[in-house]
Amino acid sequence: MSSNKETIVKALTAVKDLPTLPTVITRLRKALEDERMGAEGVARIISEDPTLTSQILRVVNSAYFAVKGGRITSVQYAVSRLGMKEINRICSVLAVIETFKSIGPHLDHNEFWKHSVMTGITARIIYRFSRKPMYLVEDEAYVAGLLHDVGILILDHYFPAFYMRTREQARHEKKSHDQVERENMGMDHGEVGGLVLNLWNLPPGVVQAVNWHHQPEQADAAHRPLVSIVTLADSICRELAIGDPFEGALVSYNEKDLASIGLAPDSLPAIKEKVQEEEAQCLSLLSG
Repeated sequence: MSSNKETIVKALTAVKDLPTLPTVITRLRKALEDERMGAEGVARIISEDPTLTSQILRVVNSAYFAVKGGRITSVQYAVSRLGMKEINRICSVLAVIETFKSIGPHLDHNEFWKHSVMTGITARIIYRFSRKPMYLVEDEAYVAGLLHDVGILILDHYFPAFYMRTREQARHEKKSHDQVERENMGMDHGEVGGLVLNLWNLPPGVVQAVNWHHQPEQADAAHRPLVSIVTLADSICRELAIGDPFEGALVSYNEKDLASIGLAPDSLPAIKEKVQEEEAQCLSLLSG
């Protein structure tokens, strides 16, 4: 381990105020696994958090999610209409953004979260286009995409001077941020994010996808499909100008790479078109 990497890892593991996984996310995840838990139980969990409740109602009444029949004023009705999985995804986004709202003072949070949410949505779209049976579930692809860049927030918050120099060097030398990070730190922001998510006890596949989204070849073979999905989703979003163009190198997937995650060679244009259609969903989550 390089001296810089060792210093950062030690410093992060010693930090007392690292963000923690919102309790509501853990409880909702368990609720979704419980076949006895219906819309009423899920709504009760959400309703215990007044801020999340008001945010959920704002989102479900936005133009993207609005349903016929008038304004939704009940969380239970929102769960019944949109379904528990969709509500869980919305809660994941809102709770994670709330958790990190004071982290990363030098970043444009609007752009950061737009890229993060759209990478999650894109990972879900890629999963749905895949024709290959995979061990992972759709929500893991979504969450891994949503969280793939949290290491950037951590670096900017806890090592601001060092990280800003890294960003400036990347821009000056016209290199991707992840490449310069590895040159200077012996690790990139994906690995930093992986450290935090490991502390959150998230599923190993999600941690691996965040950890290695700039180096998918480094991932464990069992989790490489999910890592590759997030890598491709991240690259597609940056190609479509949804995010910082210097953040990572754009990925050029050949036919073999696409086949490894169950995609046909001609599927990328349709995926990109679907991604652009789903931007309205992202905006409904971030507005307000």
